Amino acid sequence: MRFADERYVVLLGATPEFTSIQRPRFPEDGIEETLDEIRDLVSRHGHRNAKWWIPDSATPSDLADRLLELGLRPDEKDPDLTAMTLEQPPPEPPRDISVRAVSTEEEMAEAMAIQWDAFAISDSERAEQGRRVADRFRLEREYESTKTFLAWVDGRPAAAALAVFAPQGGLLVGGSTQPWARGRGAYRALVRARWDAAVERGTPTLVVLAYVAGQDVPLADEDLNAAVRRALLVFAAGGDLHREPALDDPAVLELAADLDSTERREALGGAIERLDADPQVIERLRDPDLAWRAYACALLADALGED
Repeated sequence: MRFADERYVVLLGATPEFTSIQRPRFPEDGIEETLDEIRDLVSRHGHRNAKWWIPDSATPSDLADRLLELGLRPDEKDPDLTAMTLEQPPPEPPRDISVRAVSTEEEMAEAMAIQWDAFAISDSERAEQGRRVADRFRLEREYESTKTFLAWVDGRPAAAALAVFAPQGGLLVGGSTQPWARGRGAYRALVRARWDAAVERGTPTLVVLAYVAGQDVPLADEDLNAAVRRALLVFAAGGDLHREPALDDPAVLELAADLDSTERREALGGAIERLDADPQVIERLRDPDLAWRAYACALLADALGED
């Protein structure tokens, strides 16, 4: 389940331990009240041990310190996480390693078991997740926004990883390798497989580049938040909330119109010209209407918590 507004995104997974708080943009004078609201939401749905992700874009800028003062604790294992961006295809995998997306419940169970070992998941949590293998497999096939991959070395399941797909690109997470298979290239093979899957899905370069260029668009947080809130209502009225926003989605058109101004369009156009990217894509983005819709699509996808 997913709950979102302009202040936060709460993701509640298949097990009570899968509790994730993302994109925190709390009001300066309402931090404690918002925290209490999230705690109540998590508790009412039987979840616990929420993991908070506090990026540089969190507001207010000292939110992490203020949440610590209100009782949150740094993660003992991984208090800081750093992401990398792949802009070029990674190397091809070694020939003796085969990788593909899981295609059966049995393969899903094998992939999950590898991840449990790598992340030192407790016995109680393993048992709880194990009862939901079929659900996870079904949901992946139904929504196709995530995909679990399994790598075999010498014919044995050796490594596993997850890809989460969004208009901005593919998020590669959960990479795990069995100790006996390390140093053989299994993890690199998983990186390449997930890259290929993102390319196959046609992750829209237009939206990605418009999002990058859009960092130069003069846009106050209050203007963005108000416009996104209205667009989210339109998006919710349009059907499945798990769908990816498209350039012609009514919610994207609503957001594009809401934020439109000559100054912002000029800023976006100037930033696009400064991008070092595929000339054919840049040429398409020279269409100001297309570029502005691509930018709005990226903003909506970001608000939906897909990054």
